[in-house]
Amino acid sequence: MDEQPFAAASLGQVHRGRGLDGQALVLKIQYPGIAAICTADLKQVRRLLPLGRLFRAPAAQLEGVYRELEQTITAELDYAAEMQRLIDFRQFFAAYPGNFAYTEEGQLVVYDFGCIQPVEASLLAAYVQTFRALQSGKAEELERGFQALGTRQPQSAPPWALYRNLTVLLGPLLQPGVLWDFAARPVHDQVQQLIPDALSALGSLQPAPGTSMTVQKRPRSSKKLKVHRYS
Repeated sequence: MDEQPFAAASLGQVHRGRGLDGQALVLKIQYPGIAAICTADLKQVRRLLPLGRLFRAPAAQLEGVYRELEQTITAELDYAAEMQRLIDFRQFFAAYPGNFAYTEEGQLVVYDFGCIQPVEASLLAAYVQTFRALQSGKAEELERGFQALGTRQPQSAPPWALYRNLTVLLGPLLQPGVLWDFAARPVHDQVQQLIPDALSALGSLQPAPGTSMTVQKRPRSSKKLKVHRYS
């Protein structure tokens, strides 16, 4: 194994190596003591959790979000499980889905398998329902989608203004056959314009544990991605 790393991972670093059979390998090595650091950080987050009540979030929901965060970080530390997910994906997808690329030398590049989160069938169905509601442009359908996701506080008024603005913004982008460049469009700026509507809807919305970590990172540079290469 090369002593000097050639890439960084979120909780470790990556080295080149070679197996006993001579096959080239990529070895991701976890930083010493990182598990203890994560545990200490989680304790600090736990102490700050009551501040979420300032945003009218129910205590039970906040606790659920914390448990989701705790489980996700624990899974992120489990490199053996990450390798198994890589194997599972390789077996399940014969044609390979997104987050795959090829180098000029013909090597397969697989991005960020430490960030995978299993999704229950009911939660997946709720995501599909919400996606189709955004496609439809109908605020009433989006309300049903949010209810299915668990992001609506019971017995509260639906945030119709937020729904309408979300469907106007995202609906055209989600139509079948529409291609768009996420980096080239000012979607981030447009979403920020919805913050006042979101803040006014705090009494109607709540964090849903199942949705908190399903999409947790958007790398700003390919250098920050976890990469496994296979010839």
